[in-house]
Amino acid sequence: MKVYIDGSGNGKYGFFIEETNEAKVFTKPNITNNQAEYLAVLEAIKATTGNIEICSDSKLVVNQLNHEWHIKEDSLRNIAVEIWKLVGNRKVSFIWIPREQNKAGKLLG
Repeated sequence: MKVYIDGSGNGKYGFFIEETNEAKVFTKPNITNNQAEYLAVLEAIKATTGNIEICSDSKLVVNQLNHEWHIKEDSLRNIAVEIWKLVGNRKVSFIWIPREQNKAGKLLG
């Protein structure tokens, strides 16, 4: 299952599930763009079961969740730990895609 995620600096974040065309948008005030991206991943994992590919145009999020880059911010690290716990035994891949290919970005308008 392929899931696209995106977040913005205005507190909006969401996901789009390609196979089902399900889309969800959330709003949380006073968060950074990176926090919004992480929260989008978290909500996407909560909303799905089984193996998934999470596609994001955020190199930071993809590389941090793939354990390739260190997570310096505590707020992001806390969300990442929650994400990794939710993943459990599922196969979840974090894949970087160019912004123009991110179907979730269109949701945040």
